[in-house]
Amino acid sequence: TENTQYTTISVEAIGGYTTEEILLIYVEQSNTVEELYQKIYNAYDVDLIPSVSVYKDEADYKNGIEILEGDLENGMVVSIVYDYGESQVEIIVQGKESISDFEYVFDKNYAGMIITKYVGNAQEVNIPAEIEGKPVTVIVDSAFREKSLSSVIIPDSVTEIGRWAFVGCNNLTKVAIPNGLTEIEWGVFSGCSSLASIAIPDSVTYISGRAFEGCYNLESISIGSNVGTIRREAFNGCTSLRRIVVAEGNPEYDSRNNCNAIIDTKTNNLVIGCAGTIIPNSVTRIEERAFAGCVNLLDITIPQSVSSIGVDAFEGCTSLKSITVSESN
Repeated sequence: TENTQYTTISVEAIGGYTTEEILLIYVEQSNTVEELYQKIYNAYDVDLIPSVSVYKDEADYKNGIEILEGDLENGMVVSIVYDYGESQVEIIVQGKESISDFEYVFDKNYAGMIITKYVGNAQEVNIPAEIEGKPVTVIVDSAFREKSLSSVIIPDSVTEIGRWAFVGCNNLTKVAIPNGLTEIEWGVFSGCSSLASIAIPDSVTYISGRAFEGCYNLESISIGSNVGTIRREAFNGCTSLRRIVVAEGNPEYDSRNNCNAIIDTKTNNLVIGCAGTIIPNSVTRIEERAFAGCVNLLDITIPQSVSSIGVDAFEGCTSLKSITVSESN
């Protein structure tokens, strides 16, 4: 369509001959599959007309399921084959997200574009790093609320993501958090129940409450080296969580001895645990609600070093069958 941007995702050129720019022009000037075919047919002598095929997506391209008519839409794959005797050139172009899929405004205070709403229907979304030559710096509150996304790539130009930005995106399985973001706001990924793992980059310093609440298929979390504050409710309802890793060099938190927990380094207090936690014999306190809602926690051993346990530390651990306390405690 008129505002759609395209990028080459694969080029195989025999004899060093590449003509992908020609195809890019034809695709950008065409609104329908039929129009694209006609433009290419009109551009070549009969003996030199290349073979052109259009596919709904990359999966259909791999399976050879071609479409012959209809609108050219984002995410379609266009293949053009030039046959020069024994030499053949195949050029593949795949649509990226149309700028028209985003509502946005320029804000001089953020020195860039602010995405206010996603109005597209793509399952795989690659948020542009620039719009109209200006960097995309902010995604506002609820911009992607309850969209049927399966994956989203957020560019490193984004330094702020508003509250509830991706709340309820329950098909989201993969998200790339930008290495420029400093705070994960309240409820940003709340209810993203298909997320299996998340990596918090080193740029993030603060994780707000309910940031990943209700991500009940989340199994693994890695925390960057500069996270200095994690609100206790950040991972509420992450019932499948079994692996927690804090980056080495983090001055505030650690996951010593591969314990699969978040420990306050200065106080030796265990702040957040999970079903895979093994409490090290250096932890002095288990904080309030540290294991709350860990419905897959079956047993736990409390070492000699622990001198106090906070209120509701094991609230809602409905599968917990065994608690072992050191005899010398």
